[in-house]
Amino acid sequence: MCDVNIGIIPMATENTHKLICSSYSARMSLQGEGARVIVRQPLQIATILEQAPTLAQEWAAERPARQQRTQADPADYERLRQVGVHLMAVPVELGGTWASLAQTARPFCTMLRTLAQGDPSMTLASAMHQLVLSSWRMPTVPAPYTDLWVKQRREVFQTVLDGCWWGTIVSEPGSGGDVTQTQSGAEPYNPPLEYRISGLKHFGSGSGMTSFMTTQAVPAGETAPDLFYIEVRNVPWDGSTGMQLTAPWRGHGMSSTNSHAFEFTNFPATRVAWPGHRAELMEANGGLGGMAFTSVVTGVVDAAMAYTRQRLKGQRSQGSTLRAFQQGGMGRSGARGLAHWAGLRRRPTHLRPGDAESPHRAAGQDERRPPGRICPEPTL
Repeated sequence: MCDVNIGIIPMATENTHKLICSSYSARMSLQGEGARVIVRQPLQIATILEQAPTLAQEWAAERPARQQRTQADPADYERLRQVGVHLMAVPVELGGTWASLAQTARPFCTMLRTLAQGDPSMTLASAMHQLVLSSWRMPTVPAPYTDLWVKQRREVFQTVLDGCWWGTIVSEPGSGGDVTQTQSGAEPYNPPLEYRISGLKHFGSGSGMTSFMTTQAVPAGETAPDLFYIEVRNVPWDGSTGMQLTAPWRGHGMSSTNSHAFEFTNFPATRVAWPGHRAELMEANGGLGGMAFTSVVTGVVDAAMAYTRQRLKGQRSQGSTLRAFQQGGMGRSGARGLAHWAGLRRRPTHLRPGDAESPHRAAGQDERRPPGRICPEPTL
């Protein structure tokens, strides 16, 4: 006997529903006549948003300890899974809560802004999950790839329903975030989808926490990089299976994102089922990457300003007068210091010789920027 969870999933149009079978923790199949049917209402975005402030407060209460972390904690990902955050990446017709960019982008970014007030490192790393999966939220692609795409799309999102987290490891040392400079190669193993990739990668946010990661490589016989994904669940980092840790992440501020660097050697990879259309698939998020990162930064500022207000309120309650810069707003140096205090600043230390500048992630990619000065704790 097996249990089958049946949920009523709201569709985009009002008063219209679709009956589907879905599992949020494990694949289930209906076998024989003895199956027991459990009717369960699916998770709603509103429910996730209601729980986000409580989780942010839990993290904020641990802020001093969290700011000292240099590694991500699996318990945080499990906590997000319990809230249902991972399902925000999955379209509603496949059992998740993503309706459309117009309907879901704002709630998603609101959630990020809220969680970042508690732990921006955790929030940023987990946000990659929703962003990288945006490519597969495209419902269909032109022939002759339509059937293959639909099959792969369902398989990808099924991994999320099974509880898996996704991440990304696209950037390469020395590229400055320019994916057209990708040097990693991909050799066909069982075309059209199975390949083996080789090359150096860094900024693998969520390494060790994710089960799958998207990446890019240049297929043999082609000149432009394409989109792939790799399964990294329970894969050792000693190179024995083709994945070698070359440098652990040691960034300031966002220090516990696990954005490690790796070298891949003939590592199994799956090519996207719409080959040669990386640009269209990457653009499918409609600018969601930039909005997501901005939301995390805004959450950091929210936390910093809440701290500032609390400190100033305490000073005034004790009869102290505000200084001129406090009355007119925080100066540039003070605001920068608060941003550092809240965990915004970061700087990688795993750059290889020849990398003239520090890559900095922005709008879903890495861009070159001069090394920044680390500011001291704010003095109020």
